[in-house]
Amino acid sequence: VREAAQVVTVSRFNVEFLERTHGRRVSLVYNGVPLESFPYTSPAERAPVVLGVGRLIEKKGFRDLVEAIALLVREGTPVRGVIVGDGEEREALAACIAAHDLEGHVQLLGARTPEEVKAHMREAAVLAAPCVVAADGDRDGLPTVLLEAMALGTPCVGTDVTGIPEAITEGETGRIVPQHDPVALANALRGLLH
Repeated sequence: VREAAQVVTVSRFNVEFLERTHGRRVSLVYNGVPLESFPYTSPAERAPVVLGVGRLIEKKGFRDLVEAIALLVREGTPVRGVIVGDGEEREALAACIAAHDLEGHVQLLGARTPEEVKAHMREAAVLAAPCVVAADGDRDGLPTVLLEAMALGTPCVGTDVTGIPEAITEGETGRIVPQHDPVALANALRGLLH
């Protein structure tokens, strides 16, 4: 970073972190989305599907999403979870799904093409990005999937981690919940599903 001609990052959170850590000016350039490839459609009549998209790793917080869906299912809220992606936490997530008896309610679809992901986003009632700071400090910057989903008209729930609150303004462009809080996540999902 100190030797680079220019340093660019995708969120104010990252700008502040890099400037504080490396003592040099950093430029902010948010990720863009080609809107012509992500046409808006109303989510009003979509089935109660909550979609998660990303690598199946700790920082994506998908275990909290499974826990939140378990809470919704237990209370009788009609919901189905779909998680697109693959990674080292696949077996642990499958075990969590089985432990909560959610095999008929949560699917792990594995990796999909960008067009397939876009189709899932168009069909979902809500996109959840329950990102967390991993035990080793790893964290997301600002998941582009949030921007793509919002462009498509899919309501989003994210956590208060890194740059996510820069894309989601609580109650205006989506819902923000604390990380590692399946109850708050379930409440936000319920509100958007209803």
